[in-house]
Amino acid sequence: MSHCYYRRRSKAYRDRLMPLAEQLQERLQVPVTPMSLMRSTVADSIVQLAETHETQVILLGASRENLLSQVLHGNIPLEIAQTTDCTVILVRHADFGEVADA
Repeated sequence: MSHCYYRRRSKAYRDRLMPLAEQLQERLQVPVTPMSLMRSTVADSIVQLAETHETQVILLGASRENLLSQVLHGNIPLEIAQTTDCTVILVRHADFGEVADA
């Protein structure tokens, strides 16, 4: 089962997430369940969820954040990798069209 995770924000933000989750589910052909996470940081939220669900692998999409943003907010994939026992896989880019056609 796949999940789309987001920090609790406005209703407008959640309303934007639902169509994206539906598109992801359609492309991957697996269930996608959006859910709200409430922790002090994004990394803490993901690690806590992985521990709760006894996850073995965490798959993350690479960020296009610049160096200043990483200094201000931290390097989320690195923080996750340093605080979990799970395997963490960072994906730079995926072309789902090629996968679906294969």
